Amino acid sequence: MAALGFLVLSSCLAISAAMQVSSSRASSEEEGMLLKDFPRFSKMFKITEFNCSHHPWMCKEPFNCQILPDKAEFKRTQKTMATPDGHANVKTWCGVPQYQPNLARHCIQEKDLKLSAERVHTATIKKRFGPFTLEADASYCFLEGHCTNTAVTYNTTMDEAERMCDFRYGHEGWAVNFGYDDIVKVGMVLPVSMTPMNGFFTAKATAPFVKAACAMGNYHCDVIYCKDSYCKDPHYQKKYGHLSPKTPGHLIQQL
Repeated sequence: MAALGFLVLSSCLAISAAMQVSSSRASSEEEGMLLKDFPRFSKMFKITEFNCSHHPWMCKEPFNCQILPDKAEFKRTQKTMATPDGHANVKTWCGVPQYQPNLARHCIQEKDLKLSAERVHTATIKKRFGPFTLEADASYCFLEGHCTNTAVTYNTTMDEAERMCDFRYGHEGWAVNFGYDDIVKVGMVLPVSMTPMNGFFTAKATAPFVKAACAMGNYHCDVIYCKDSYCKDPHYQKKYGHLSPKTPGHLIQQL
């Protein structure tokens, strides 16, 4: 998704690390588990001082995490996560350390979508993004049509992914009118959008993760992550296959 965002989050990217959703309302115990993790999610993007010795590649192009955003930039990204000129803002990865050695490095910097998918999936299985991210990402992949997206390949570039995002949401839908505030709002619908062990069950909760993947520059890597793992896994096909939209993923428009 992060983290798929979220990936999964994707895809998100980086974002899915704190989210988990399913097909019936979460029990009171599960609801508590979800909301307990959410405050940590809301702090994921707060950048104070960056340790370049830990992940040195993050202090090089295209990230340059050693250059911290000023207060004006931080305020701007609450409403618009993308860059001021309407492109993916890869500096957002400076605030999600758990995704820096895998998705940020291999997808964004090295442009190796296959390796990125492998590393993110391995880390997800090891629960490095949280105990419920595996189910969240799997359900996200099917809900958002990534499993039927034939336009994204291992050779898809970030520029091409941005055009795909334009087609799906309209340029302003992800590059102007979407920011961190929109992600935080997801926390309000978590208890009625998912359960920890059965993932998401409504696209109303997962759509912000796709937009975040567009704004963070990992949309194409999210799709490959999904297709190379959950989409071809018989277990997840049986569990979440019914969530796939009738329209192929690359043809979905939500303007």
